[in-house]
Amino acid sequence: MLRDCLLIVVLVSFCELTQAQYTAIPDENFELALISLGLDAGEADGQVLTANLAEVDDLNVNDAGISDLTGLAGFVALERLHCAGNELNALDLTVLPLLYYLHCNDNSLTTLDLSMNPLMRTILCSGNQIATIATDNLSVLRQFACDNNVITALDVSNNLELDGLFCRGNDLTELDLSANTVLESLRCNDNELTELDLSACVELETLNCQNNFLTCLNLNPGMQTQLEYDDEKFQAMGNPELTCIEVFDPEWAAANLTSFFDGEVTFSSQCDNACSSQVSGIQSVQFERRSLVKVMDYLGREVPVTFNTPLIYLFNDGTVERVFLRN
Repeated sequence: MLRDCLLIVVLVSFCELTQAQYTAIPDENFELALISLGLDAGEADGQVLTANLAEVDDLNVNDAGISDLTGLAGFVALERLHCAGNELNALDLTVLPLLYYLHCNDNSLTTLDLSMNPLMRTILCSGNQIATIATDNLSVLRQFACDNNVITALDVSNNLELDGLFCRGNDLTELDLSANTVLESLRCNDNELTELDLSACVELETLNCQNNFLTCLNLNPGMQTQLEYDDEKFQAMGNPELTCIEVFDPEWAAANLTSFFDGEVTFSSQCDNACSSQVSGIQSVQFERRSLVKVMDYLGREVPVTFNTPLIYLFNDGTVERVFLRN
């Protein structure tokens, strides 16, 4: 239904553009790139036949010295845009409702409006000057890389299909991942995070959280077997204030993870700090206006509700609760 509605919008836009026959391309370097791709011919004259652009679904104009992408509206069928390594300080994506892949790394962008791109699955916007970016309407977003910007807040609570988040080198002071239960890779190093609770990230395989200001860290117990603890897949140095790491098996963690942290650290099933979520006794689970989707153990396997076993409850609104029921 959503795609049908978008196609109607695209067809209306196409009709308006074909009446004009030409699409204006004011940036000479952009037009030269289109000429090299065979989408225009002759000398650059500031315009391209609209019919030449209308069926293009993949456009690659990386590293072309472009400062203005005015004319993208002519690409009414565009699904994938590669414009990295240019000189862009603005990028209008509202004219590309079918876009699902964006690579705009290493420009000078300060904002990125994705409000008209609900099909977006991959965003690569690292190396810009972006301060805020809203992804709340991107329900199918899978890969999000926004490294080395100036982002102070990041809300990924509606991106329930997100499996890769790469946000290193920003100004983040908090990062809520309680809804991101399918997240597999997280790179959040070189920020200003003081807390990191990964208890809901039951699929996590790689983690880099080094060089923050962490005072608490909750490692999901499933990571004990899923996450590969080596220098390539697990990095947590540069957090000297971190003294207690919450895990499911403290004895195993002490024997295998100590070398990955600064100074003297301890491991506990209950650090009793801001990241703690292990529950003792009978947990009262609230079901108002939501329903239970499945119950998992700490390895991410679906299991029945049982007593005296740590479990994860996943609800239909994306929320997750850690539960320990005593009989």
